[in-house]
Amino acid sequence: QTFSFHTYVMPTIERHILMIGRGDALFTGLAADAISRHEAYAQAAGVHLWMVVITGNGGHKAIMTRDFSALPTNSRSPISFVRDAVRMGKDVAAHHKIDLLVCQDPFFCGLAGAKLKQKLNAKLQIQDHGCFFSSPALAKEHLGRRLQLFLAKKPLRKANSIRLVNGL
Repeated sequence: QTFSFHTYVMPTIERHILMIGRGDALFTGLAADAISRHEAYAQAAGVHLWMVVITGNGGHKAIMTRDFSALPTNSRSPISFVRDAVRMGKDVAAHHKIDLLVCQDPFFCGLAGAKLKQKLNAKLQIQDHGCFFSSPALAKEHLGRRLQLFLAKKPLRKANSIRLVNGL
């Protein structure tokens, strides 16, 4: 079942952040505190946090609370990840002005965010959770990783800010 604005009454929050992330842990319960953590972020900032989550075709359902909404792409293949995330981001933006786009990585999420930045006229922050560009060993892992690093350069150039998030 896909998300529809016609079946959900939105809270009266004026500012909206659209985050693009990856993985289905939010929908499977593997990240037990993730929903309450994101709700707390949104409440502290006084915004509604929309999260488009790039997921495989797992039939995940949207999670909706007063301050936080998580919308799975349920993409049929990795080829459609970016297209699906952009489509869902545009759906959210058709109903709410997006004040900030936040992408959890510079790869698929960053590509979707860069496309949405142009369409929505919003600021774009891209996060680096793994020191992707400072690790030569990472680039040597396999051809797919080198392709990801190459593709990430365009979104990073379009970002208004880059946030380094790591445990070092």
